[in-house]
Amino acid sequence: MDIFDYEYINSCILFEHAEKPEEAPEEPIEPSEPIPDDNDSEPKVAIEEDENGILSSQSTFSYEQVRVKSENPAPDIDLKRREAYLSVEEFESVLGMTREEFYKLPKWKQDLTKKKVDLF
Repeated sequence: MDIFDYEYINSCILFEHAEKPEEAPEEPIEPSEPIPDDNDSEPKVAIEEDENGILSSQSTFSYEQVRVKSENPAPDIDLKRREAYLSVEEFESVLGMTREEFYKLPKWKQDLTKKKVDLF
């Protein structure tokens, strides 16, 4: 046996006798103070994906708000999916195609299209 064998054996013995961590309590721990909400006045946005993989948002924002260089940006949006927050009419007006057509494009072409209209 060389020194590496002894080190391995010692590490196994130490591991076997190590104290096991305590089990997590079954009841959730309540925070002592309420968690502050950043801004209750802003609309909450939930994005859902339908059976075709197309994202739709419950809240919509204007094109001006979702643009990369917006002076009045929409709060708490997924910056990689800015187009998902446009209304159906504005989506078609800005991107020149329906959501279905857009999401059928390859990812590189979606990104190129979004760059042209300042959404990427």
